[in-house]
Amino acid sequence: MRKHRTPTPLVFAVALLCVACPKDEERASAENAPPTGTPSMSAAPTPSASAASAVPDKPPTVAFRRYLEKELPGRVAIFPTQSAVFVGHNDQVGRLVGDKVEWIGTVPKGNPAYGGDSIVSWVGGRFPDSVDATYFSNNGRAPVPTYTPVTGKGEAQAFAAGGGMGGVVGAASVGETTFIIGYSYEGYTFIRVRGPMIARAPTPPKAAGCTDEEAPPNGMRKIYGVTPEAFGASPDGTMFSVGRLCDKRGPAAEVWDKDSGVSKIHKLDGLVKEVGWSAQLLFGKGSTAWIVQPDSPVVAYENGAFVGLPPLDKIARAFVAGDLLHASDGHGIFRYEGGKWTKVLDLTWASRDASYALHEGAFYAADRGSLFKLEPTEPLEMKDGCTTPFVFLYDVSPKSEPNYSFPTTRKALSTFDKLDRIGLVEFDENGRRLGITVPDKALGEAVIAHVVANMKDEKPRLICYQPKAPRTIKLDKNP
Repeated sequence: MRKHRTPTPLVFAVALLCVACPKDEERASAENAPPTGTPSMSAAPTPSASAASAVPDKPPTVAFRRYLEKELPGRVAIFPTQSAVFVGHNDQVGRLVGDKVEWIGTVPKGNPAYGGDSIVSWVGGRFPDSVDATYFSNNGRAPVPTYTPVTGKGEAQAFAAGGGMGGVVGAASVGETTFIIGYSYEGYTFIRVRGPMIARAPTPPKAAGCTDEEAPPNGMRKIYGVTPEAFGASPDGTMFSVGRLCDKRGPAAEVWDKDSGVSKIHKLDGLVKEVGWSAQLLFGKGSTAWIVQPDSPVVAYENGAFVGLPPLDKIARAFVAGDLLHASDGHGIFRYEGGKWTKVLDLTWASRDASYALHEGAFYAADRGSLFKLEPTEPLEMKDGCTTPFVFLYDVSPKSEPNYSFPTTRKALSTFDKLDRIGLVEFDENGRRLGITVPDKALGEAVIAHVVANMKDEKPRLICYQPKAPRTIKLDKNP
């Protein structure tokens, strides 16, 4: 589950000094910068879940193509499950069926006293009989994160109903019963919201060995032996809560046996430094589970024990397709199978924030509020005979105003001796990006050398590309 959490104030700010570097208003994260692509296009089709072992020697290069743009104008998210690829759009809940979205229902309207619209933040459960969703109000002061059943019988549950900090950590279905964990300023709550009562409960702090200092007996804030950052259940009914032992110690997981309901707390020290709010808890066959966090080792639960997987550098997001774990590093999609990671797709333009799903043999992505289909395309690498050489500079920061003039970048380029032969342009490729038009490869290489010499830590790249509808930023000798 991608959890909704009320933003907290920024406590510390760090200022980094840099000479001739793009300001925060200009450049996005360096990890999003270079476009990617293999040197040659593979003829192999986009792999499907049923063809998990048929991975081409050179993975195909794909591009984000907007999908159902008229039907889904913004605020789109996708949620792959074993029973369906669910879609959230504003207050609507649906699923991908063929080349369209079949709508299942809507979440309730927000409290009129607070105003604002209801926005779906997660969809799960089992289609068609027990589809679940969480949502929040877009009123920043009173988001009121709420669980609700979309199909079948269940009980809605809101957290921080009076406004302020709150969130839904996750939902776990064990047979016909569904539990959720949420939190507010009063602490954490474990509650049954669907189906018959069965014996499941988080271990109290005392029973987990927590001290009175870690968990004051009369404290105002309720916690459990494992403070949960992610919560869910595998297909066979094994239930998991992962987070911090005794709220202040190291990473830990509580696991409930699928039959007896008896739980065991596992310390995860040595496997992962911490389990934070961005953790994803994903599930494969049986009781197999994975804990995935950005830029962190992946931890797997296999045969009753937690183990570390081989590293995947700079992992961003993960998802499950065909019972196999898939992950993105922002530049490509990898599949974990047979004890190793294999790259199955190259992305032309990097994106670390996209969520992915595999549906009927094709990959889909939700990013920046829009739905995309990943379609084969030519790589962007420079090649002989290219008539549209282009120098990619960096991703534009979301903080930038629409008509931002990039003064730091223009200043660095102002001393280039062939300034009249190049053009600085902003363009959109699943996000705002900045580059330089050049008439030929030689001039492209020259401007790259100039940028490297005058803009610290920049890694411009010469590619074969022609931006669509670019915005030209004027270059002067003295900007």
